[in-house]
Amino acid sequence: MTSSTLNMNDLDSVQPNRPPRLVSGENFEDWKRCLKAFFYYTDYNQWESIVNGPHVPTTVEGTVTSTNTNPSTFTEADIRLLDRDKKALGALILCLHQDIFNRFAEHTTAKSLYDALCEFYDGNEDLKLDRKAQAEKEFNSFVGYSQENLTDITNRFLSVSSNLKKYDDKLGNHEQVAKLLDSLPPQWSLQIKLLKQERNFPDYKLMDVINKLKSFDLDVKRREYNQSMMCCI
Repeated sequence: MTSSTLNMNDLDSVQPNRPPRLVSGENFEDWKRCLKAFFYYTDYNQWESIVNGPHVPTTVEGTVTSTNTNPSTFTEADIRLLDRDKKALGALILCLHQDIFNRFAEHTTAKSLYDALCEFYDGNEDLKLDRKAQAEKEFNSFVGYSQENLTDITNRFLSVSSNLKKYDDKLGNHEQVAKLLDSLPPQWSLQIKLLKQERNFPDYKLMDVINKLKSFDLDVKRREYNQSMMCCI
């Protein structure tokens, strides 16, 4: 695997003691979600260090609060939070490919490192708009092919729609259902017609529709199997 791609195998095999690897900026949004899930599962306090920044010990004398730089006077809470911050930074560094780490090595807190990664790989508003436009194009041009089975078609569709929802949180269920059904090959015309005639069809969620289609598909395969067995008798 080259450094120009995200190590998807690492994303697929995230383990409690193994944070997801970031090899490059491709699929950065996927990596961010996996990273957040990793910290949610292992230690949510470390994720708070990334989001809110490191703990700064303080001392209070009268009405004056100042930064405490004397480790010998740190409280137990200070020590615990500082340890959390170090672990959060360490875990984040372990995620990074060597080339990426070298690019961001000057960052000494988990928050500053994470913010720098987001700024670099998420891009500016123009780049985000370009990515959204590309995702919309992929969604609008999606089509299922006759030589594909239903599972392949729906898996591709879910991937495309999920990618668009990263940039457009207004993508609704009705729009996704309509697009999927319109994209199915001609041999699905009868099943689609029957599905739309069901009384509760307007209330079906996308996964309801996919499961209905799978049920149709299994029924057809079962009938074909029974016919083939009859021919063998």
